[in-house]
Amino acid sequence: MAVIGVLAIVIGAVRATRHSLWIDEAATANFMQRSPKGLLSLLWHEGGMGPYYIATWFWVRLSASDWWLRMFSVVGGACTLIAVYWLARMLRNRLWSALAVTLVMIHPQFMANLTNARDYTWVMFGAVLSFILLFRYLETGRRSDLLSYAAVNGVTLALTVWVAPIVATQGIWFLVTRRDRAALRGVTLASLVSLIVVAPFLHALLTARSLDWIPRLTWKHFMDESSLFFGGAWWFWFVAVGNAALLALASVRRVANHPKSRFVLLSVSAIVTPVAVALASFVKRSYIARYMVQAMPLFVMGALAGFGGVLALVLGARQTRRRAGIAALAVVAVLSVIVFPYRGFGAYGPDQDLRGAARILQADQQPGDRYLFVAPWLGWLLGHYWQVPSEAVVTSLDGLASGTRVWLVVLNPVPGVVPANGGRVVSRHSLTNIEVSELLVD
Repeated sequence: MAVIGVLAIVIGAVRATRHSLWIDEAATANFMQRSPKGLLSLLWHEGGMGPYYIATWFWVRLSASDWWLRMFSVVGGACTLIAVYWLARMLRNRLWSALAVTLVMIHPQFMANLTNARDYTWVMFGAVLSFILLFRYLETGRRSDLLSYAAVNGVTLALTVWVAPIVATQGIWFLVTRRDRAALRGVTLASLVSLIVVAPFLHALLTARSLDWIPRLTWKHFMDESSLFFGGAWWFWFVAVGNAALLALASVRRVANHPKSRFVLLSVSAIVTPVAVALASFVKRSYIARYMVQAMPLFVMGALAGFGGVLALVLGARQTRRRAGIAALAVVAVLSVIVFPYRGFGAYGPDQDLRGAARILQADQQPGDRYLFVAPWLGWLLGHYWQVPSEAVVTSLDGLASGTRVWLVVLNPVPGVVPANGGRVVSRHSLTNIEVSELLVD
């Protein structure tokens, strides 16, 4: 586990300098420069990520560099991989654990969020750790393990409310498998402790409007975000076939993974997550790939268990069927290796060159310049790299004297379109998903 953690930190340390912070990361960086009083105000109004903001606020007291800010997520990614190995080792064996860690580590969602200065690696860690503590409590029966399990659930719920489907599935599974008053008391106690832990963050979760930007759920949006969540077609078929095999084998009890097994709990918890988020989107727009990353390690482990069950079934068959089954599995394995998306490996994560835009504006600034941001909050985010003179910011070209130089900054620009009337374009600087244009007012 130590080797796994060090490997993840090394990979993250190398990738953490790859490009500028994107808009969500820049928001994190600006939030972390607040005073203690400002941090408390943030926790009261900003829904989700509360524990992450608290921990990161102390983290950046050592350094405010982009690299150091991202390294906190890298540590979360290392903890996630260690937890995946630990959980897989509890459930199966060392080889299966190594396979699980490898697949989680190279998954596009993990790679994209490993150096993303947001809370997503810590959300994955909290979800996996929750299962470790639940299974440990089942083995020991100690109240301390139950309280630890409940506390982890509370912190993870404070990070994201979308871990609730996993917690609810765990509680139902526990009640169904135990079916006694002790189980009911355990679930009740764990729920109360989790509620106490998450209580300080409930006001922000219930009142924040941070999801208003999400598009309404249409079939196209559902498919686009699902593709991002699963990591593309190859990963979709891997987790779909593997988890389907696990559930099918469990339903007929051909292997030890019957419906009450812990492997099936992982699979069902993973499946419930996107389904619950999609259904909730009809009430509150929520269906975004990165809001469901907590289910990704569970999907991977469920798929591995399913393929492992199929392999065990094949090896236990009679000679002729065994040979045919091994041949079929070998063909599937070879085809999987051939069609794996190697070209896209490592090219994960959003990229918006705020740093480059700030350099252009800072290098060419002159007295009398004005700055127009198509998205008003873009100037605030750009302030992480260069403080835009507040008195020089305008919302349109109306009323400006002829010949005034205006810098137009557009996020995700439409090629060939300048979203400002009344200005003549002098120069344009096209950066990664951001454009800076120099205009002269007519």
